[in-house]
Amino acid sequence: MVKRRSNVINQVPHDPSKRTMITLDGGRFTATTIRMIIYIFKNMFNGSWTTWNEVNRFARDELWALFKAFFQWEVVADVLVREVWEDSMRNLYPGLMSNARDESIKMAQLAGVEFDGSDFSVLKPYNPGWIESSYWQDMIDRVWTTKSKLWKHCGGSIAITQLKRRLVRCLIFTFFMFTFS
Repeated sequence: MVKRRSNVINQVPHDPSKRTMITLDGGRFTATTIRMIIYIFKNMFNGSWTTWNEVNRFARDELWALFKAFFQWEVVADVLVREVWEDSMRNLYPGLMSNARDESIKMAQLAGVEFDGSDFSVLKPYNPGWIESSYWQDMIDRVWTTKSKLWKHCGGSIAITQLKRRLVRCLIFTFFMFTFS
C-alpha cells in the first residue's frame, strides 16, 4: 500500500510505551479509538474499494500494522482485538462510502453541476480529498453507475417494517404466480 499521506506515519509514537492503551468496551472500541481507525483509513486509502471485502489482504495488514503502531493492549487480547478491528472496519465502511458520495455531491453542486441521484458519472471530477481521482473514477464506473445494484434506489428512505411488508407481499405474489399458473 503506497502511503499517500505521510502525516499519519509521522504521528506514530517512537517509544512503544507511549502508545495508547486500549481495552474493549463490551467487545467494541471506544469512540476515540474508532475516530483514530477512520483517520488512519482515510490517510492510507489506496484502492478503488467500494466495500471492505474488496480491500485486499496486503492492504488490510498494512492498516492493521499502523493501528497497532498507535495502540497497545494486553497480549492475550491480540486475536480478539484484531477481530474487533476487522468488524469495526466492516461496519464503518458503508458509512464512509456514503459520506464520500455525499461529499462528492456537495462539491459537484457547489460547482454548479446538477446531480439527479442516478447519473453518478457527473461526480467523477469531484473525488473526496482522501480518495485518489483514478480510484474514485473506477469506483463510480464499476459500482455506482451499474443499474443492477439493489442498494441504489431513488425511492428515498423507508422504515424497515415497511420494507418487510413490501417484501412479504412480493414473495406471496411470486409464490401464487408460480403455484397457480
